[in-house]
Amino acid sequence: MRAMRGLTLLVFVTACGGPQLAATPLVVPVDEDGVDREQLEIAPTAPYATLFAKGQRWQFTVTDAVEVGIDPRPIITCELVAQRAFATARMGFLTCEADRALGTLGPDGVSFNRALPRVGVIATAQGLWFTEHLATVSPLPDDEAGVVAWTTAEPMRLAATPAPVALTAHADAVGTEPPIDGRIDAFPLDAGDVWCTSTESSVGNMAARWVLCMSAKRGLVGGSTAMATRGIVTGALSWGEAPPPPQSQPFATPLDVEHPTVTLEQPGKGKRAVLAFTAAVDSAQPVAYELTSRAASDNGAGTKAEVEQPVTLLQGEARVTAIEPGGRLRYTFTVADATATGARATPAVQASLTTLVGAAFTTTVDPDGKVATSEVVVPHPSPMTPRVLAGITESMTTFVALPTEPIAVGATWTATYDSRIGGHDVVITARSKLVSRKGAVAVIATTVSHPPIVSPVDGGQAQLATTATITTVITAGRLVPTRASEEKVIATIEPTPGVANPARRERHELVRRTRWLPK
Repeated sequence: MRAMRGLTLLVFVTACGGPQLAATPLVVPVDEDGVDREQLEIAPTAPYATLFAKGQRWQFTVTDAVEVGIDPRPIITCELVAQRAFATARMGFLTCEADRALGTLGPDGVSFNRALPRVGVIATAQGLWFTEHLATVSPLPDDEAGVVAWTTAEPMRLAATPAPVALTAHADAVGTEPPIDGRIDAFPLDAGDVWCTSTESSVGNMAARWVLCMSAKRGLVGGSTAMATRGIVTGALSWGEAPPPPQSQPFATPLDVEHPTVTLEQPGKGKRAVLAFTAAVDSAQPVAYELTSRAASDNGAGTKAEVEQPVTLLQGEARVTAIEPGGRLRYTFTVADATATGARATPAVQASLTTLVGAAFTTTVDPDGKVATSEVVVPHPSPMTPRVLAGITESMTTFVALPTEPIAVGATWTATYDSRIGGHDVVITARSKLVSRKGAVAVIATTVSHPPIVSPVDGGQAQLATTATITTVITAGRLVPTRASEEKVIATIEPTPGVANPARRERHELVRRTRWLPK
């Protein structure tokens, strides 16, 4: 089975974005109490022995949660409804409901209440089955022959004499429906008489799991449910006696890197020497990274706005972990502290940022400042982690591409690389100049720009332009340079003269300032 970072997707999730799963509508047969027929007697030692007791209901207080509010603590009520009995089997539909709304998850606002177990249950003298397979909860069988067919075709969840179970399943993609992976487990809880069965499934980057725990004497004793996206738990609850909710797995993702072509235009005057980034293995530098941004907007209808975003400050250590024979350096910047300041630094903003504490940004860079690879691993992510990273990593460029030829003060060079902005392929150009070089310290001034991106809009023309100015200070023997940059992104809409319905003139500006401050 393809692992989903330790937590794999729930059978009911069909509205969390991405492909929709085609699930058979649930059908709960009518209770047939009063019908005179032979009924299976379940062995009293089976963990599901009292699960089918008439009128039995179990109530539990939520004991633990991840990313789901539990103040006041919700009550989970489970019961086995629509029971039917045959000579060889007992069956019913198990529902677990919360006494209040548990909030919503994901971009489509799926109610977390839908994550609670709701499944058909079949018991025989041999064991317990659920009418669930991968991403589909099937109707209960209509007759005894259907029950026998189900227990023959589907895996047993708990044996009458319980034993550990670990089974996996996979369904290939069919048409527009994605592939699905699943797993079921049976395991004892602690050293008592409680046995649990868990159901997991994964579709794309979404995953979930639910667990039910039971005892031969007490019936249901607890359960849990959890949902995750890209290995990050977006919501989880446990109630009664059950395993604790899972924790998010470390979040790892590669970062975009530039592959510039560098052309030396003027080598400068005076004594020339190759300028390069160098450092010793295991050398370390305390480093601070600061990001500030301001947005200004004029919608052309008399409404203007200007917003200062919180100041983001990451502090930590950059350590060289390897040097290849060609001089390529591998280093890791590990975040020791992450804070947000300013009027808009709300507790929610601060909480989302602190998930970056412990994050490791690992980069390989050549002596000429060209980055070969870059990735980040966040050991304790939250659902906001991908969004937080997206907001800062595109501005975390550390190095400037250098020419490999010897240069002197006054040298100029260009670095160009392909990029894609707003659905358009563009060429980014960085023009650099060696401003000064005294002893171990060299100062470089750089301007970055791309041709305006022009797109038609109703009644007008939209244009996007980006410029940046950067000062980089390189100190021989110290890996991370001191760097300060200001990037300005301007988006405008100009109306087309003479058209019946001209667009409204608009102007929007985003200014981002970043600083790398090694000590």
